[in-house]
Amino acid sequence: MGKITREALRAELARVRVAFDATREGVLLVGPDARIATWNAPLLEVTGVPLALVAARDFAAVQAALHETLVEPERLQRSFEAAIERPDTPTREVLWLRDGRRVACTSHPIEGPSGTSRAWIFSDVTERAEAERERDRLLGEERTARHAVEAARTGASFLAEAGELLASSLESPTTLTRLGDLCVRDLADWCLCDLMEAGALVRKMSAHADPAKRALLQVLGHTFPPTMGGPMPIGRVFTTGRPLKIPDVNEAVLEGFFTDVHHRQMLSELGARSALIVPLVSRGQVLGVLSLISSRPGRRYCDADLQTAMELARRAAVAFDNARLYEQALAAVRLRDDFLMVASHELKTPLTALQLRLHKVLHDVRQVPVDAAQLAVRVESAIGQTERMGALVEQILDVSGLAPGRLSLRREPVDLCRLVTEVVEVFHEALARSGSALTLSLPSALVGNWDRLSLHRVVVNLLSNAIKFGRGNPIALTVEQVPGGARLTVQDHGIGFSSTDRARVFEKFERLVSARQYGGMGLGLYVVRELVDAHGGRIEASGTPAGGARFVVTLPFTSA
Repeated sequence: MGKITREALRAELARVRVAFDATREGVLLVGPDARIATWNAPLLEVTGVPLALVAARDFAAVQAALHETLVEPERLQRSFEAAIERPDTPTREVLWLRDGRRVACTSHPIEGPSGTSRAWIFSDVTERAEAERERDRLLGEERTARHAVEAARTGASFLAEAGELLASSLESPTTLTRLGDLCVRDLADWCLCDLMEAGALVRKMSAHADPAKRALLQVLGHTFPPTMGGPMPIGRVFTTGRPLKIPDVNEAVLEGFFTDVHHRQMLSELGARSALIVPLVSRGQVLGVLSLISSRPGRRYCDADLQTAMELARRAAVAFDNARLYEQALAAVRLRDDFLMVASHELKTPLTALQLRLHKVLHDVRQVPVDAAQLAVRVESAIGQTERMGALVEQILDVSGLAPGRLSLRREPVDLCRLVTEVVEVFHEALARSGSALTLSLPSALVGNWDRLSLHRVVVNLLSNAIKFGRGNPIALTVEQVPGGARLTVQDHGIGFSSTDRARVFEKFERLVSARQYGGMGLGLYVVRELVDAHGGRIEASGTPAGGARFVVTLPFTSA
């Protein structure tokens, strides 16, 4: 090899220097003495460190200047400390500058005759980082879209199966069980269904994919039942009718759900990472709430899951509504059958007696001479049986007239005291036969804007009820004026009824005593309540077994 001249070496170094300065990376070479040996021009542009500071060759001062430009200076500090602790190991950190750029900082040890130097290389990777972020965003969108498509496909298949299962039975318990099994198989790890009954939410179904936790879920429902208020979101969803999606059920969310430490412990044992709570709506009415809870780390409910849950809830609500209508129809059929049975019995009894009386009358008429007095007694008895049949038919007609849309009141000025007096006169013989003494307490007149025929039926039914069950004991009938209306009180001292039976007294076809002993179809007091309600009034009942019964009717003078 030929001898390299000084001039050739100088020229070669110049070419290297040009290439050194032409690179896009900033380079800083620090010698074994921690002084800056050399640097290139891009260093100043990439790092923003002033030339004068670099030219002073004080590496510690350059470090301090770099710290001032960074959002997280501790990252650079970690690289410096690592270089000191492990001088033979490369380092790498990505720095975030205050001007928004990203700079990759790498260092490499260089062994030399006088010790180990270190080359610090600073690369502006802002565009690369943005490209990576854009790539990650697009990949995330692609994954989301793919998940949505898969969820939609799965949801459509799930809903098709759910529709078949929910439509296969009109019995509520069966429908609820099938709904729970379906949900924990494909849509949730555990689920709850709460339906409104008698003004309160009632836990009707709970299911868990883990058989070991089903008992705990049952305990949760008994210990902490759903409520309209309180911290649990079930009542809120029922009240608003709007679904609730909770993608991440973290500690902060759970804090707002539980009522005490025991409640929190149970929820933690069951596990909850994501939740969907949707209303069950049918024909514009919220019937209840369906809650779906995921306890798996990999399952996080999204909008597609919410749409599936809402459609499931809609179909389930229709199934529940149909089941309720079916049960009501069955109850109506049973009620009809009971009514026909009672009506046929009640009508047959006086009809049979009437036939016997008429046969006897016919026999007597054929005798010569005819005993007129005996014949009159039998005819009167026959007339009594026809009156009884007429009263039964009248009750049936009363109930028919009370059907929705049929009851029409013809209001006019009516003197309640005069009306009561007229009714009492009609019952004069019935009172005498029963042995009950009637005490009347009436003002001279008490006029209100009422329907005369309806009010007449109210007084007739209450007085006949008192005679029927009074067992010959005294009866008191009182009319008095109260603020804004009139009060009618009928008090007997007969068989009475218990406090537990008070709610049943006014129900249709309800009889608190033996039909064989007292007869009747259980319609009289029901008719009274309906007619009083139609007038905007109210009726109250009280009594004790063997202590008699007391019925109080309050009527406003004018319609509401």
